Formats: sequence, structure tokens, C-alpha cells
Amino acid sequence: MNPPSLLLRPLTLGALGLLVLNDHVLKPTFHNALTGKLSDVAILILLPMLVAGGAELAGTSANFVRRVGIGGAAICALVMILINVHEPSGEVYRVGMGVFRMPLDFALATIRSEGTSHLPNRVDLVMDSNDAFTVPAALISLRAIWRATAARKRPAAQDAVRSPKPLVSY
Repeated sequence: MNPPSLLLRPLTLGALGLLVLNDHVLKPTFHNALTGKLSDVAILILLPMLVAGGAELAGTSANFVRRVGIGGAAICALVMILINVHEPSGEVYRVGMGVFRMPLDFALATIRSEGTSHLPNRVDLVMDSNDAFTVPAALISLRAIWRATAARKRPAAQDAVRSPKPLVSY
């Protein structure tokens, strides 16, 4: 039996659930330092799992899935640091995510019968250099990717229980 895809692992689904719950319920209700950190941790776990899961679905080797996961985690960590300590990077993030979210924002505004703008909304970003302390959360996804791909790397013969070979043949 094949293990579930990286996209369907409890860690991936849990990080996605935490991100949605935090951004749509907890942040509007509490809007404090903890809710900001929860989103950062969820993103640092979720994004490497998503990119590695995409490589896995493409049918690539276990080594390639691992490399993609490492690259995704490294890029995610670097972006997390940059957008929180470098104002121009933060502004690129605000506008870039606004453009990325534009189709969703337009669809939601249409459903709600609200007026729509043809310009992207800038997303909120509270720059906090303490968010760099959340970067090690990316290691959680790397461990999960490593463990998930270890089963794929092992030859099938190693999965079966084998009896020891005799030292002398007759």
C-alpha cells in the first residue's frame, strides 16, 4: 500500500487548516502577536509540502522531491526574513500578493454583490523582525518530506521480511 501523497498528509492538511482558521477567525478576533506567528509557522510548513507534493505528483524521483522540498523551504525562509526586515521587500510582498489574490477578491466581491475594483488590493503586512524566530518551522516540513520519500527510495526487497542466508551452501 502506497503512503498518502505529501499533499494529503495530516501535516499538510493541518497547516492549511491552521492558516485558514487563523487568518479568517483568530486574526480578526484577537489580532495580536500570537496570531501573526501562527500564520508564519503555517506558511513555513505548508509551502514546502505543497511544492514537494507537486513534484511527487509529477512522478519524479524521491531525490528530486527532496531537493524541491529543500529549495521550497529555503526560499520560503528567505522571503519570510526579507519581508519582515527589509521595507522594499515588504512592499513587493504587499503588492504581489494583492495581484495574486485579485481573482479571488473579485469573485468574492461579485458573490457578495459589492462593487469591484479593477486594481489589486494591497495585502496587510505588519513587519516584525521577531518573525525570523519562526523560520525553523520549515524544518518540520523537511523532516516530513524526508520520511515520506524514504519509503519510496527503499527497494521492494527490503520491505519484505527475509530469512538469513546460510553461510555454507550444500
